[in-house]
Amino acid sequence: MPGVRVSSLALIFSLLATSAGAQTAPAPLLPPSMTPAPPPPVPQPASPAVLPPVATPLAASWRLPDAQGLLAAIEAAAADGLAPADYEPETLKAAISAGEGAALDLIATRAFSRLAADMRDGRTPSSARVEWYVRDSDSRDFPTETLLAAALASHDIAATLAGVAPAHPDYAALKAELAATPPSDLAKIALLRTNLERWRWLPRELGTRHVLVNVPEYMLRVVSKGKLVSAFRVVVGKPDRATPQLAEMAQGVIFNPTWTVPQSIIAEGIGNTIRTNPAAARARGYTWTANGNRLSVVQQPGPGNSLGQMKIDMPNAHAIFVHDTPSKSLFSRPARAFSHGCIRADRAAELGFLLAILQAGIDPKEGADAIRSRKTQRVAFTTPLPIYVGYFTAAPGADGKIIRFADLYGRDTPVIASLARARVETPVAPPPLAPETIDDAEDKL
Repeated sequence: MPGVRVSSLALIFSLLATSAGAQTAPAPLLPPSMTPAPPPPVPQPASPAVLPPVATPLAASWRLPDAQGLLAAIEAAAADGLAPADYEPETLKAAISAGEGAALDLIATRAFSRLAADMRDGRTPSSARVEWYVRDSDSRDFPTETLLAAALASHDIAATLAGVAPAHPDYAALKAELAATPPSDLAKIALLRTNLERWRWLPRELGTRHVLVNVPEYMLRVVSKGKLVSAFRVVVGKPDRATPQLAEMAQGVIFNPTWTVPQSIIAEGIGNTIRTNPAAARARGYTWTANGNRLSVVQQPGPGNSLGQMKIDMPNAHAIFVHDTPSKSLFSRPARAFSHGCIRADRAAELGFLLAILQAGIDPKEGADAIRSRKTQRVAFTTPLPIYVGYFTAAPGADGKIIRFADLYGRDTPVIASLARARVETPVAPPPLAPETIDDAEDKL
């Protein structure tokens, strides 16, 4: 796509020569050439969005100026797509009017803890995050107790809360678009809030070097030191085999990989070919063993291998990875949801070379020789590489303007619905009865 591809090897060496401290904003996540999708409908408010209880520190001592700063931060939370009403501003106002003391300490601490948790981790419960399996370490890296102490010590509540919001420039671009959107455009506001929220589900810092896949956009980007190294079209899962959202650590790249065929795909076709025309299956590179009625099938390396010439080694419980494909024609289509869930990359050999150079320091000729050998060869990374498989249906294009992408899997709807509801925390369960109390209760039945 024009405007997103960078000459990989040239930029690699310039990046390696750049000091780690020199950082610029990464290239926009989305290109401007995609056709905007219509905005999703805005659901009507329904039952409250029930979240797990936030671990609230013991009530700290709040001075009136700090409490007023918190009230201002609550009112400003709308700029991040959060609802100020979720953090009891009226209750806090009343406590401020009543003056310093135990009531203000309790109310302000509770409001701060909830706002900090939502800004850091996201406002929607896990039930609204469909197939979102990203592990976010922010709550460990920025514990609420530490944030509260820092806010009260600095007397800058707003800056402390802003310090846990997503740092990615796409988040700032979405905020700017939200601020410029007329209040009457409810559908657009809902879309922007949903994608701001998804950034809060990711780690605040994605890593100095990382790979980011945006499923609705059908694109993969390699970013190093804040700069776009290269971008690749991808094919993602079809709606009935949706690609889940993950954050995994790639350990290496495999050139000329074998493919262990999943049982679901064996049942769909190749199993029948093996039984009825084994010679044809062997000609396509398949080998197999049988255990009763169960087949175990492996496709050997070769031009027809379903994984193509390269696979990124990113072990995960979902068996989702990035790989090549012999079906190159699909990359020319604007909508590319055709896989069984894995991510097929265009120019995959180039992607493999790029990552092997960046993460393992191999010579480009070494990578080319590995491909030509048609033998399975694994290049281990010296340090693991974060790979994020995200789901953003709105983000800035190369010109900074926000672009909408089709909601492939209908995953916007539950987030929009959750954000439209009042925030309610799950009540803390009472402690279990002591054994003797349980016996007494049973005697009374």
